[in-house]
Amino acid sequence: MKDKSRDYDIIIIGAGLVGLSASLLMSRKIENILVLDNKREDSFHSLPESEDPYQGVKSIALSLSSTKIFEALGIWKDIKKDAAMIENVHVSSKGDVGSVVLSASEIGEEVLGHNVANTILYSSLYRKVKSAKIDFQYDSNLEGISCKKDHVEICFRVNNKVEKKILSADLLIVTDGLNSKSSGLLGIDSEDHSPLQEAIFTNIFLSKPTLNTAYQRFSKDGHMALLPIPVLNNDHRSEFIWVLPKNLSDEYSKLSDKEFLRVSQQFFGYRAGNFKKLDKRLRFPIYRQQATEQIRHNIVIMGNSAHSIYPIAAQGFNLSLRDAQKLSSVIINSRECGKSIGSFEVLQDYLSEQVFDQSLTAGFGDNLKSAFAKDNPLARFVRSVSLLGFDSIPSLRKAVINLGVGVRGNSKPG
Repeated sequence: MKDKSRDYDIIIIGAGLVGLSASLLMSRKIENILVLDNKREDSFHSLPESEDPYQGVKSIALSLSSTKIFEALGIWKDIKKDAAMIENVHVSSKGDVGSVVLSASEIGEEVLGHNVANTILYSSLYRKVKSAKIDFQYDSNLEGISCKKDHVEICFRVNNKVEKKILSADLLIVTDGLNSKSSGLLGIDSEDHSPLQEAIFTNIFLSKPTLNTAYQRFSKDGHMALLPIPVLNNDHRSEFIWVLPKNLSDEYSKLSDKEFLRVSQQFFGYRAGNFKKLDKRLRFPIYRQQATEQIRHNIVIMGNSAHSIYPIAAQGFNLSLRDAQKLSSVIINSRECGKSIGSFEVLQDYLSEQVFDQSLTAGFGDNLKSAFAKDNPLARFVRSVSLLGFDSIPSLRKAVINLGVGVRGNSKPG
């Protein structure tokens, strides 16, 4: 039951994509919610319509399950108009024979997902949060978290003022990202399995249409992905991500655009046409971390604060969105049954239902990376046979596609 002595039912620390999504999912049945972030209010702005939202901006490949969640929240129509459809995924391995093309039609769907610029997604979420009955606290520096018997209290300063504020809630949701300050204040560590890799990111212009196809090209050193983005001035282009060991990332980042295009084309081949030109290149480190705890009494750790996984098809955000959906379902059901939404029993129900999805998704990326990392004759032979034989096993193809689009059936086996 709702406790009127609390300032809020739920306080969410961190107004990123996961925090905003979680707040909207919870607000369908729970009204008293606060989102708290350390950024200034003027940094939360909508993208000007005159700008190219994909220029120098990373995108997210939203799975089919994610688009259905946003459709239920009433924001997918706003996002979809500026997103690029993904109908097919082409998978290959450098130096191996064979390739695999997975299509939405194999699971009776029109698309596998959509690729959308982060700024578009964020602007839509933020506008929806501001129009909902959700409180927002900007420019807030969190200084302490105190766990009480049946609630949690946070201590913070606003605009670096001397005066401290203290607020209480039945449930605290931590979504302040990698190297989470909130997790640190709670004494929750992360296991770091990050590879010594970086991602080179840009937009690349192609000689032919993408035909709504995403590409994943693997090798022993990493992988390259091309994800469709909307046509610009009749120019066909894709988002380009190349995950490499840091030493190669350093080396390739020093190349001229002409040389980088040549090296990239040599690695990728011509299945998507000629690489004509590219935008400014950016580099990002690759993280693979796992929080040692995801729940405590009255506390949930979510998003990158809970788990960052190997970057295969943006599975990290899609997984976090499914986490948020599952948590909201469990919390809303518990409230309707008269239970405390922050009780350890309720939060354990959430985690026990979602941990299989987390393990499956993280393991998929880790295992795929490991499978292509081996570069001996036997490994190459096995990969080639697997790629060639994959087409003859429809049930396996369908299972892999469902994994990619976020269809899990039951959240845990059995």
